[in-house]
Amino acid sequence: MMMNKLPIPADHDDGSGRPRADLAPAIRTAADAEPGSGVTLLEVEAEGRTWLVKHNRGVLGRVADKDEAIQLASGLAAWCRSQGRLVSFQAD
Repeated sequence: MMMNKLPIPADHDDGSGRPRADLAPAIRTAADAEPGSGVTLLEVEAEGRTWLVKHNRGVLGRVADKDEAIQLASGLAAWCRSQGRLVSFQAD
């Protein structure tokens, strides 16, 4: 499954196509992101030659490139934070 890239607002872009480091999602432990804890868990995980983007332990999709998976998960994490949600973002 191919995922569409989320746009990164110009004021969040550091020029590399990734969100600025100072706007990166808060990193919490997986224990903080247990179901019912109110924390949105986003993960990037290797599977064979592809990378999975996961949301609350469910697979959203897969991409061939780790950097692209991280960019997608970072964009989702930034959006969740803009909605007032606590976020745990973990990359394998």
